[in-house]
Amino acid sequence: MGGGGCLYPGDDLKDGMYEIYDHYTELIKAGTKWRIAAAKSSPPLVYSVCEYDSKSELFTGLTRIGRISLELDKDDAKIVQEFNQILESIKLLP
Repeated sequence: MGGGGCLYPGDDLKDGMYEIYDHYTELIKAGTKWRIAAAKSSPPLVYSVCEYDSKSELFTGLTRIGRISLELDKDDAKIVQEFNQILESIKLLP
C-alpha cells in the first residue's frame, strides 16, 4: 500500500505524513477494513477512506481500489449518507 497514513484516537503519533482524525465510521468489506472520516479543516470539508494494511499494521489513505474521498463546501448529512451508501455498495473480491 502507498499513500499517507491515517491516525485515529488512541493511535501513537508516528514520523511521516499522516492525517489525524478525531472520529470515524468503520466499514468491513470482504475482510478489508475501511475507516471513513473528515479531517478537521476549514472548507472544503474532505471525507476520506483509509484502509487497514496488515503488513504495516496502519491505516493508509490508498485503498485496494485507489484513493476515495468526498469534498464538500459545507457539511451536508444527506450527501454524506449517500457517500456511505455508495461505499457500502462497492463489491470487493477477497
